[in-house]
Amino acid sequence: MSRFAYWLILLPLFLVVIVFAVNNSGAVDISLWPVLDEKVMMPMHSLALIGLFIGFVFGGFVAWMQGGGTRSRLRQLARQHHAAEREVETLRTRLAALESAAAPALPARTAGN
Repeated sequence: MSRFAYWLILLPLFLVVIVFAVNNSGAVDISLWPVLDEKVMMPMHSLALIGLFIGFVFGGFVAWMQGGGTRSRLRQLARQHHAAEREVETLRTRLAALESAAAPALPARTAGN
Protein backbone atom coordinates (compact mmCIF):
# COMPACT_ATOMS: atom_id res chain seq x y z
CA MET A 1 0.00 0.00 0.00
CA SER A 2 2.80 2.42 0.78
CA ARG A 3 4.28 1.93 -2.69
CA PHE A 4 0.92 2.90 -4.19
CA ALA A 5 0.79 6.06 -2.05
CA TYR A 6 4.39 6.85 -3.06
CA TRP A 7 3.54 6.77 -6.75
CA LEU A 8 0.23 8.55 -6.16
CA ILE A 9 2.15 11.51 -4.75
CA LEU A 10 5.24 11.31 -6.97
CA LEU A 11 3.58 11.15 -10.41
CA PRO A 12 1.64 14.44 -10.05
CA LEU A 13 4.80 16.05 -8.67
CA PHE A 14 6.73 14.90 -11.75
CA LEU A 15 4.01 16.29 -13.99
CA VAL A 16 4.12 19.67 -12.24
CA VAL A 17 7.91 19.88 -12.62
CA ILE A 18 7.76 18.90 -16.31
CA VAL A 19 4.99 21.42 -17.08
CA PHE A 20 6.89 24.11 -15.16
CA ALA A 21 10.09 23.39 -17.10
CA VAL A 22 8.34 23.49 -20.47
CA ASN A 23 6.40 26.70 -19.76
CA ASN A 24 9.25 28.64 -18.12
CA SER A 25 12.14 28.54 -20.54
CA GLY A 26 12.76 32.30 -20.42
CA ALA A 27 15.99 33.68 -19.01
CA VAL A 28 16.12 35.38 -15.62
CA ASP A 29 18.80 37.45 -13.89
CA ILE A 30 20.31 35.85 -10.80
CA SER A 31 22.23 38.13 -8.47
CA LEU A 32 24.35 36.75 -5.66
CA TRP A 33 25.15 40.17 -4.21
CA PRO A 34 26.94 39.32 -0.97
CA VAL A 35 29.11 36.71 -2.70
CA LEU A 36 29.38 37.93 -6.29
CA ASP A 37 28.75 41.43 -7.58
CA GLU A 38 27.78 40.17 -11.05
CA LYS A 39 24.43 39.05 -12.40
CA VAL A 40 24.08 35.66 -14.06
CA MET A 41 21.52 34.95 -16.80
CA MET A 42 20.02 31.48 -16.79
CA PRO A 43 16.76 29.83 -17.87
CA MET A 44 14.12 29.61 -15.15
CA HIS A 45 13.73 25.84 -15.52
CA SER A 46 17.47 25.38 -14.91
CA LEU A 47 17.20 27.40 -11.73
CA ALA A 48 14.26 25.26 -10.59
CA LEU A 49 16.09 22.02 -11.39
CA ILE A 50 19.21 23.22 -9.55
CA GLY A 51 17.02 24.01 -6.54
CA LEU A 52 15.44 20.54 -6.70
CA PHE A 53 18.88 18.93 -6.94
CA ILE A 54 20.19 20.89 -3.94
CA GLY A 55 17.08 19.87 -1.98
CA PHE A 56 17.60 16.24 -2.97
CA VAL A 57 21.24 16.27 -1.85
CA PHE A 58 20.38 18.05 1.41
CA GLY A 59 17.56 15.56 2.12
CA GLY A 60 19.90 12.63 1.46
CA PHE A 61 22.49 14.12 3.79
CA VAL A 62 19.93 14.61 6.56
CA ALA A 63 18.65 11.03 6.14
CA TRP A 64 22.23 9.72 6.24
CA MET A 65 22.96 11.69 9.43
CA GLN A 66 19.79 10.39 11.10
CA GLY A 67 20.75 6.81 10.26
CA GLY A 68 24.14 7.14 11.98
CA GLY A 69 22.95 5.65 15.26
CA THR A 70 21.43 2.67 13.47
CA ARG A 71 24.60 2.09 11.45
CA SER A 72 26.69 2.31 14.63
CA ARG A 73 24.46 -0.22 16.39
CA LEU A 74 24.67 -2.55 13.37
CA ARG A 75 28.48 -2.39 13.38
CA GLN A 76 28.47 -3.18 17.12
CA LEU A 77 26.15 -6.16 16.58
CA ALA A 78 28.32 -7.40 13.70
CA ARG A 79 31.41 -7.27 15.94
CA GLN A 80 29.55 -9.20 18.65
CA HIS A 81 28.38 -11.75 16.07
CA HIS A 82 31.92 -12.31 14.77
CA ALA A 83 33.25 -12.65 18.34
CA ALA A 84 30.54 -15.22 19.12
CA GLU A 85 31.36 -17.17 15.95
CA ARG A 86 35.05 -17.24 16.91
CA GLU A 87 34.13 -18.44 20.40
CA VAL A 88 31.89 -21.19 18.99
CA GLU A 89 34.71 -22.33 16.69
CA THR A 90 37.16 -22.38 19.61
CA LEU A 91 34.73 -24.41 21.72
CA ARG A 92 34.16 -26.88 18.88
CA THR A 93 37.91 -27.34 18.52
CA ARG A 94 38.31 -27.90 22.27
CA LEU A 95 35.37 -30.35 22.29
CA ALA A 96 36.86 -32.31 19.41
CA ALA A 97 40.21 -32.46 21.21
CA LEU A 98 38.57 -33.62 24.45
CA GLU A 99 36.51 -36.26 22.61
CA SER A 100 39.56 -37.61 20.81
CA ALA A 101 41.50 -37.76 24.11
CA ALA A 102 38.61 -39.51 25.88
CA ALA A 103 37.81 -41.93 23.04
CA PRO A 104 40.34 -44.67 24.01
CA ALA A 105 39.15 -44.66 27.63
CA LEU A 106 35.50 -45.33 26.70
CA PRO A 107 34.44 -48.98 26.47
CA ALA A 108 33.54 -50.18 23.02
CA ARG A 109 29.85 -50.78 22.47
CA THR A 110 28.70 -53.93 20.88
CA ALA A 111 25.58 -54.44 18.82
CA GLY A 112 24.02 -56.67 21.50
CA ASN A 113 24.24 -54.13 24.36
